[in-house]
Amino acid sequence: MEAFLCRAFVVPTGVAVLPSEEADLTRRPYCQSCHSVLEPLSLFFGRWPNVGNLNYFYDPGSDKVASGVFDGVSNADTNGLAKIFTSTRDFHDCAVSRAFEFIVGREMSKQEHVALFPRLVSVYKESGGRILPVLQKIASSEVFGGGGK
Repeated sequence: MEAFLCRAFVVPTGVAVLPSEEADLTRRPYCQSCHSVLEPLSLFFGRWPNVGNLNYFYDPGSDKVASGVFDGVSNADTNGLAKIFTSTRDFHDCAVSRAFEFIVGREMSKQEHVALFPRLVSVYKESGGRILPVLQKIASSEVFGGGGK
């Protein structure tokens, strides 16, 4: 989530930690913020119990079928998860942000996000999702000392 979609698992601001006897973490207040995403996501790896099952132990058996859900989209195995991730807008934006951080060595400033980010996302999309043209665009930009070509 953090690497490919730049989304952290965080509890929304203002959600109270309430005492609860609920054993299912996808329904327990506070815990559900993360577990309602984590558990369906883990099913893409095929060796976890179904969502809401209270047995949280990983099963190394090869007979487990992988089929998970992310952002309301269902697909099979880790290739299916990759297809879902790469089809989201967050993936494109995150890939560009990560490329910038990689080549410049820091996060984008607010000014760079306004002035440069849309151009980089455009380069990414026009190149069919290739990161090299984005890196070249960053390297030729004023932020990298390239003069803004």
